[in-house]
Amino acid sequence: MDAKRPKSPRSADIISGNDDLLLEIILLLPPKTLLRFQSVSRHWHSLISAASFGRQHTRLHHSRRPKPQPSFLLRNLLRFFYFNPTSKHFFPFNFNSPHTRILQSSNGLLLLESRNSPYGRRDYFVCNPTTRQARKLLIDCGSDKRKKTMIFGLCLAFDPSKSPYYNVVCLRGAQSSTSNYRVEVYNSESQTWKVVGEHHIAVSVKLCNGIYWNDGIYWIRPTSRSLYLDLQNGNLRNPPGIRTPWRKAGEINKNYIMESNGHFHCLAMYLRPDMKYLIVFELLADGSGWFERYWVDLNPIAGEMNGPVGVIGIVRGEREEESSVLFHVPGKIISYRFCDDSFEVVLDLTRDHRIYVEHRLQFQRYDAYQFIETLAPV
Repeated sequence: MDAKRPKSPRSADIISGNDDLLLEIILLLPPKTLLRFQSVSRHWHSLISAASFGRQHTRLHHSRRPKPQPSFLLRNLLRFFYFNPTSKHFFPFNFNSPHTRILQSSNGLLLLESRNSPYGRRDYFVCNPTTRQARKLLIDCGSDKRKKTMIFGLCLAFDPSKSPYYNVVCLRGAQSSTSNYRVEVYNSESQTWKVVGEHHIAVSVKLCNGIYWNDGIYWIRPTSRSLYLDLQNGNLRNPPGIRTPWRKAGEINKNYIMESNGHFHCLAMYLRPDMKYLIVFELLADGSGWFERYWVDLNPIAGEMNGPVGVIGIVRGEREEESSVLFHVPGKIISYRFCDDSFEVVLDLTRDHRIYVEHRLQFQRYDAYQFIETLAPV
């Protein structure tokens, strides 16, 4: 009679019993999958939810090629919706407070302004919309009314390829002055604020909707004064201007400032009855000037654009054939590919009674925020 063969351990048992091997495997999985895997066991939850794992996973996936395709958070009045152009998923997204405003998106993290009522006190948070984690920022504006300061600008700077930690830039000054600014930077590693500079700006500049790019914060206004903050030394200066075409009589002109996959853009859209076109300008890698990247003739898709038109975002892929721009018309979001001038309706909202109103845009110019899904801890 043959002797019984000794039973060999199953592969699953080997992996589950070896944390180093398990981590090597699950580090390759996308964030949404890992969030589901947290429910496998307490041990898996402990491994995946650890801040060190989140930072390692974020750094690895941010350096991979091709990078993950972005998703969007879209705001309609007080409601937010998650939208993924690739999967075409669209569903409600809720923050803890209904009176929440997204100030900025940076590589998967959001900077939020939140109130407990329409006119309540402002609180500020850094939030990861993928993991639903949030950290409240403690900003001291002074208890002495004579020395009380006002926040004129708040921006988020996060680049996982350079650091697993993020910075928040705060520009503020006396309530009686809009020309003297103190620049303070919050570091998430030390969880402390540091003054990095003080500046006098003779002309008032709107310091909202800033964009982090290449170690700096940009406040770009194509038709007025713009500012650039160098995070390396805290200096404020004027970035190069954009030479957009003159708006002709009867022509509607809309400008959008957007970043995607490491590229900084100004999208200038011109609409008139006989001609509709879009020019995409891109900032040079050294920040020294702008050049024309794309010129888009919108007349072939004018049939889909009866009425108001907006831009949701630009999606820059690793290759040109993966790059597109998302237009918004009443009830629809349209994807236009630069490489072959093709377009596709990627979202139809005409039957969505929650938000659809005939002849009106559901999302306005600053109601769309692009982000990549990440496990980055806050």
